Amino acid sequence: MRLTIEDFTYINHQVQQIKAAPTAELTDEVGLSHLLTKIQETPATEAGVVQQAATVLTQLLDHPVFAAGNLATAVVATIAFLRASGYEITEHVPGFFIALTDQPLDVTNVSSALAPALREIEAPNDAIHSVFTDEWVLATVKALAD
Repeated sequence: MRLTIEDFTYINHQVQQIKAAPTAELTDEVGLSHLLTKIQETPATEAGVVQQAATVLTQLLDHPVFAAGNLATAVVATIAFLRASGYEITEHVPGFFIALTDQPLDVTNVSSALAPALREIEAPNDAIHSVFTDEWVLATVKALAD
């Protein structure tokens, strides 16, 4: 799955609307481009997809690229990326990410937590906007204030 700057911007815009906050702006396009390059350099194997998802989450949290909503954007982008890559998280999603963000985040820790919590899905959905049709995504966004 290839994410674009526009995908991340769309996700952040939707997150801001759910949180009833003003629309945030992309403040670090270079940083976001760097993240996209890191993702594309990782092989698209199952382990690679886990590492790519971990990179999405950790990089967006370590290097915020939006004026607001970075935590919720990172989580939703990770969920959307996994879904589009043919995986879904089997854990209670809001609780899983809240617990995950309570520990030191690096790609190795996040990959280790994600790998056993994933299962393959039959029909990957690469429509980024479709992630916002799930109530649990809305609940997750509302639970993550930053």
